[in-house]
Amino acid sequence: MLAQRTNTIRTTILTDANQQSKRSLSLTVERDAPPSRSRSIARLARRDVDRLLSLAEFLPVSDGLIIREVVGSGRPVAYVARLIGQSRHRVRTRISRLIARTNDPAFLYVLSRRVRFDAPQAGGPGAWRTGPRVGGRVDQPARCAWPEEWPEPLRATAQLCVLDGLSCRAAAARTGTSYHVFRRHLSTLRELGHVWRSSWRED
Repeated sequence: MLAQRTNTIRTTILTDANQQSKRSLSLTVERDAPPSRSRSIARLARRDVDRLLSLAEFLPVSDGLIIREVVGSGRPVAYVARLIGQSRHRVRTRISRLIARTNDPAFLYVLSRRVRFDAPQAGGPGAWRTGPRVGGRVDQPARCAWPEEWPEPLRATAQLCVLDGLSCRAAAARTGTSYHVFRRHLSTLRELGHVWRSSWRED
């Protein structure tokens, strides 16, 4: 009887020790867990945040939603992940890629040719290149139109691959156009973007 009671006490002590160990492990995991906001967002300056929010209207609807919710409203990544039915890791990856896409010279070049403002931009041409900054002031009347000299395949590449972020293969499958056509025009737009960026940096 005494041996049985001793075993019961020993089992209780071991169980309590295991539970304490699990609590300690849980606390360690929580401390080491990534923050709810993406690290790439946490590093953004206020000016870059404003710029990113102004560019959200030129992104696909779901991408724009993510930027507005996480960057604009400060929603946790976990909340947005539940909202759109994706994992937190996938949402963080999308945010990082969206930031990279909106910083791409080709993206900014396409917007500079696509959007036209009816009123002069405050700050001159530089306001478009850096500010809401890529797009001038949001309260200015603007209209979207492709340059007349751009052929239809170039316009499709600019919209689907540069602005929407599709791969050349995905764009080709969606439109029924040759993959090589998209690849050639995307290469052209990237070259033009770098030339465009270099030209305004020298101004």
